[in-house]
Amino acid sequence: WKVAVFKSDVKNFMRLKEDKNCVPKQMNEDTKNHGLEVSVDVRHNENWHSNWGFVVQDPKFYDARYPKKGWQRDYGRLQLNGGVTYRDDDWQVSLQAAYTGERVLSSYQEEVRPLLITSLHVAYTPTEEWEVYFDADNLLNREDITSHVSSRYNAQPFNYLLGVKYRF
Repeated sequence: WKVAVFKSDVKNFMRLKEDKNCVPKQMNEDTKNHGLEVSVDVRHNENWHSNWGFVVQDPKFYDARYPKKGWQRDYGRLQLNGGVTYRDDDWQVSLQAAYTGERVLSSYQEEVRPLLITSLHVAYTPTEEWEVYFDADNLLNREDITSHVSSRYNAQPFNYLLGVKYRF
């Protein structure tokens, strides 16, 4: 088990932002955050392993260009992650997921839907030299916004990679 209680207060955190004339410039702003992080790695037996964790936090920033807005929300307030892995002599299979909730696009203070990243890795290694593997991402084919500032970049749709490795 790992448990962390944290608090940060950063003065003059540097970010690239547009000035009032829409010209990108390096700006200083203050940031603060506090929260709790808990994680655990569990070895169930010789073959099975799992990992779980969560973060509850309250990240905020203060933009000196707009003092009337005061402290504004940043990033997501809730993060959950977990996965399970199976290993034996020839096989490895791992399923992982990471969730970020209570998210906001910080430039607009607009709530956005939670982000859920999922991945699957399967590998077969019949000898020390050869490996055949399959990796898949975005298993649920979600159209989540992956950015957190102002852009609306979407996650790649479901995608996969099938490969062969030879080590010499």
